[in-house]
Amino acid sequence: MLGLLCGVGFVASLAALLVGFVPPSQFESGNTALYVAIVAAGALGLGLLVPYLFYRLRKPTWQQPGEASSS
Repeated sequence: MLGLLCGVGFVASLAALLVGFVPPSQFESGNTALYVAIVAAGALGLGLLVPYLFYRLRKPTWQQPGEASSS
């Protein structure tokens, strides 16, 4: 039952992601490639840049107890 629920959630998330790349009728430029590039850049920015900044700007006090120092 849990596997089915996870599968439905994954399919719903994937569908929402794909629908997000379909330009709305209010997009005035009419250039689909431009819209997809803007959405992809935003997704990559949130998905890669923000976690990278958290990693690079982390504080030493955020280290887990018992974790070896890697810096």
